[in-house]
Amino acid sequence: MTPPLVGRALRVAQNITIRKTRRFPLSGEALVRVGDQVTPDTVLGLESSEEKLHLMKLDVSDQRLISVVMRQQGDTVKMGETIALNTYAMGLGLTEYCSPVDGVICGIDTRTGLVQIREHPAPLKALLPGRVASVSSNESVVIETQGAYIEGAYGDGQTCGGRIAIVAKSPGSRINPAEITSALEGKIAVIGAECRHEHLMAGLRSRAAGIIAGGGDLDAIQSFFEFAANLTKEEYDARFGSSRDVRTVWEQDDYTPGLGVMLTEGFGQLPVRTVVFELLASLEGLYAFLDIPGKYSEYGEPPQLIIPRAVIAAPASSGPDAPRLEQDAGLRIEAGSRVRFVGGSRLGQTGIVHSAIASRLTLVTGQSVPAVEILFDDGSTATVPRSNVEAIQQS
Repeated sequence: MTPPLVGRALRVAQNITIRKTRRFPLSGEALVRVGDQVTPDTVLGLESSEEKLHLMKLDVSDQRLISVVMRQQGDTVKMGETIALNTYAMGLGLTEYCSPVDGVICGIDTRTGLVQIREHPAPLKALLPGRVASVSSNESVVIETQGAYIEGAYGDGQTCGGRIAIVAKSPGSRINPAEITSALEGKIAVIGAECRHEHLMAGLRSRAAGIIAGGGDLDAIQSFFEFAANLTKEEYDARFGSSRDVRTVWEQDDYTPGLGVMLTEGFGQLPVRTVVFELLASLEGLYAFLDIPGKYSEYGEPPQLIIPRAVIAAPASSGPDAPRLEQDAGLRIEAGSRVRFVGGSRLGQTGIVHSAIASRLTLVTGQSVPAVEILFDDGSTATVPRSNVEAIQQS
């Protein structure tokens, strides 16, 4: 008899002790100590600027600068500020060289035309209330808190925080992008079963902090974030209008265009799990932390939504009965189990295990692997490697 597979389920908890690691992208200097209480706006440390050296190339001729340099070594510059100018075609043409970042000019080579700009150290904010549980001085800070916890199937964009806003009327609702309005500014919007390109553009336009949906179009999401990654404030203003409100946000809050997205189920039109939707609805209006794994995250770490309920004032070893995130066990994948496909052309699709195949599946590489037969939600069936499916915890 073929033994059942134990897979990792996407975890959901209403009240649990959570330890969240906030990492410096490269390295940094922590400003907090173990035991400190933090709020979402607390600066945990400063990211190191040693690795953030930007180079600009000015025009030279015969190893001499032909550009007019307007700033000097040691000067502080802002992103977009003019550093040098070069005119040509008897003054009819003009090339303007602007700083790509906020930083300090640390070198100008008049022979090669290279300008070195060291970016200012960026603050790493907690974005999560709680207690500092541990500190690695140049790598990370671990924050311990207590509250609701939801893992997603897919995430993209930027880590963010904001109050939960339920836009969808039900887990399977498909909302009109026009329902994503300026009322969602700074909030994390729950929009139902589908996230399309139009929803993302509406979220960006309304300056929402994040979007949560059951499913979505992977190509549209990736295309959107390729666009958003290079969007400057000036381009945002030109595309979405130069209203006084937008300018006020930039002046007062240093607003940077961006968005975080989490799909709770996978790709396609997939309703949010009932247990997840009901939990979110019960916590509407509360602050939430949406952690989107990036290239600096631990391998395989899923997107996570944390809704703090209480700040931990003492070490978590306060009792053996306190529920903890790391105690979650895997779910067995066997006949009747609900699963999600996590590899190949059916990535993100969900279905039911029809049967566990006693024989092994031979891949195109010639490798023989354990397999299961899946009845997908669209009615199709397929025999797939066991390693390509994960269990879904059902409500």
